[in-house]
Amino acid sequence: MGENLRENEKFQISDFEFGVIKQLEKIINRKIPRVDAISWDDTYEENGEINVFTSYQLGYEVKDGNIIGLGLNFSFKDQKTNKTIHFFEEKLKNFPEIICNLKFLKKLELGNNSIEVLPESIGALNKLKILKIGRNNLKKLPDSFCKLKSLEQINFMYNQLGELPENFGYLKSLKLLNFDPNRIKSLPNSFGELNSLETLFLSNNDLKTLPESFGKLYSLKEFELLE
Repeated sequence: MGENLRENEKFQISDFEFGVIKQLEKIINRKIPRVDAISWDDTYEENGEINVFTSYQLGYEVKDGNIIGLGLNFSFKDQKTNKTIHFFEEKLKNFPEIICNLKFLKKLELGNNSIEVLPESIGALNKLKILKIGRNNLKKLPDSFCKLKSLEQINFMYNQLGELPENFGYLKSLKLLNFDPNRIKSLPNSFGELNSLETLFLSNNDLKTLPESFGKLYSLKEFELLE
């Protein structure tokens, strides 16, 4: 039964993309299932109040025969049960570069791992809209990151980024950006070119000043910069 299901999964995506999943399974030593959603908003009640949190699961999403979402978070804390779920045994220390061959990928989640570097090849993910890579050990972004012009949401919470590429402002589709906390000392002058940016969290960094171009962020609706 399991093998038949696996064959059905194979025929729903290309042999190439199926091969990528198989290679990722070898890396994490765990089966990666096809799922309807790799993350979703959930609710729980506390002290008479309804709170919203995001739930995550290991897996990949498919649409029109292509992988569009990939969730490789190491763990997730369920706010309803207050229990932490571990999806595989060891945290990823390296970004699996094979992911960069998923040319239809729109959503990528790699939270709670130990990734220090993103490869230059990440710039090939030109359809990527959502990147969640919080709680890792990233210190710097490659210049090719600025090629991800479809990006709308980025979560870099709890990393160690000290600077951003000079051309970060090329990410003109960006609407939400979370850098709280990191070690960013300055923002590139191109930052003011993020003319779609609506939500920005920059608290708990090492910023002393903001670039003059910051005043051009006319779409900005929510901004946090606390020590």
